[in-house]
Amino acid sequence: MQHPPDHPHLFRVHKFLWRLRTVSVFRLLERFKHRIVNPLWVASVLLSSVGCQSVAVPPSPTPAPTLTYAGWEPLTEGIERRVYRPSGGFLLIVTAYRIDPQQFDFVSHYRPNAPLLLTDWHANYPEALLLFNTNFFDTANNVTGLLVADGISYGNPYRRRGGSFVVRGGQPAMFSHLVTDYTDQGYEQVIQAFPMLITNGERSYFDTRPDRPTRRTVIGMDSAGNVLVLVTTFGGITLLDLAVWLAESDLALANALNLDGGGSTLLGQYIETPPSALLSFDPVPAVMGVYRKDVP
Repeated sequence: MQHPPDHPHLFRVHKFLWRLRTVSVFRLLERFKHRIVNPLWVASVLLSSVGCQSVAVPPSPTPAPTLTYAGWEPLTEGIERRVYRPSGGFLLIVTAYRIDPQQFDFVSHYRPNAPLLLTDWHANYPEALLLFNTNFFDTANNVTGLLVADGISYGNPYRRRGGSFVVRGGQPAMFSHLVTDYTDQGYEQVIQAFPMLITNGERSYFDTRPDRPTRRTVIGMDSAGNVLVLVTTFGGITLLDLAVWLAESDLALANALNLDGGGSTLLGQYIETPPSALLSFDPVPAVMGVYRKDVP
């Protein structure tokens, strides 16, 4: 075992990891030990990473978390934030952003040969008020499914799997590929992933196969046409529990799509000073930025 670092929080974490002898978690912490300054971030890494181990999970969903609603907090005109703290979960916090698409544009950014961490994405697109990860991607950092950035298409659309978040004429829309096949409609922006969690106002994910709690990123639209971006900022949740939670919440979701998660989940919010950031564990090749619309 290497000598523990000077930071006292990291020293306690190293002792904990050594006693558990959880090799994959230890290696993950070793990788990030020079970046960690916040003990809560350390705990988040541990919880998410332990969830990635091969642990038997009952085939039936756990009861839907009971949420404590604190109300929507305006960050700027057209963007609100709300924090959910499931009382039935273990250190699970979900942060939701509700965005008025009449005031903001959604733009895909893709770098297949140069995946970036959040700080680098922000350095390249400093005018974005929000940045979040999107498509799944392979080991060569190519997106799976289809991504369209400013009218240029990358990858191949999913067929009978997952769903799409699309923008045409500056207006966003969402649909499930189990309901509507994807066809090129002249979209300016497209992101795709899987599975759809909510479709046409109803829960659409019911898979009871074993799953692991991990960090999640979700994009959705509510019945009023607002776009919602949600991330688990602390702790993890299974897809089935996430689908149950979304359906039983007061978010009034019409559609919700699970995006890439786990070590890829990231979200930067650059409205407040100082900004807030949920960092990914790995560089990602695709994000979506939220920009205030140009006013003539």
